[in-house]
Amino acid sequence: MNADKFIKNATNCYYQMSNFTNFKIPQIKYNMTYLSPFIFYFMLGPGASTPSNIVTMSNTLSYYIAIFLQGLTNNLWVCNNMTANAFAFINYRVNQYDNFQSMGASFFQYLIANSLSFINIINGITAE
Repeated sequence: MNADKFIKNATNCYYQMSNFTNFKIPQIKYNMTYLSPFIFYFMLGPGASTPSNIVTMSNTLSYYIAIFLQGLTNNLWVCNNMTANAFAFINYRVNQYDNFQSMGASFFQYLIANSLSFINIINGITAE
């Protein structure tokens, strides 16, 4: 994509966060919903204070909490890196111009050049 051409990790941040929110979190919620009767049984059922029930319950909860935190921290690292790259790119581009007027003139020149190339592409299309 063009975003990675200018700001590294922009698409990685988008893909990882959308994957995390659309797939990983619902999967964890489904598993916790499925396991909640067993967890509550180990917490409140007969023999709830036995060491094996406490270990089973705490291992199950800590596993899903660890999976959630691992995914979250990995995604936040990538998005933090993308933010630092965006700041560096924007700072570099702003420092290329003396003032706001020259930056605006450059932007309009860029728009005109793209519209002319688009017109040339349109004119080059022939009907068969």
